[in-house]
Amino acid sequence: MKPMIFCVFLAAMVVGHHAIAQSGKDFKGLIDNLPKSKIGDWVIGGNIVAVTAKTRFDEGNGPTVVGTCVSVDYEGSQVKVIATEKASKCLPE
Repeated sequence: MKPMIFCVFLAAMVVGHHAIAQSGKDFKGLIDNLPKSKIGDWVIGGNIVAVTAKTRFDEGNGPTVVGTCVSVDYEGSQVKVIATEKASKCLPE
């Protein structure tokens, strides 16, 4: 039981650290998870992104669904725009 608790704790630390590293910095990634209402916490490229009612969605390259490549643009610490992108924009460089 203790090894499993340690693994969960370690995974949470890694995910939390990665999410904090991206906070406020524009980036591109694949949508891993999103709430049905679109307002709330999304997971994009392994980063937790807090989407609010003030966030604008640009779906010019398709709908925002799990697996779609998107760019996340911040204004300060708030997510200003989530825009769908061509899949090639999320390929490793």
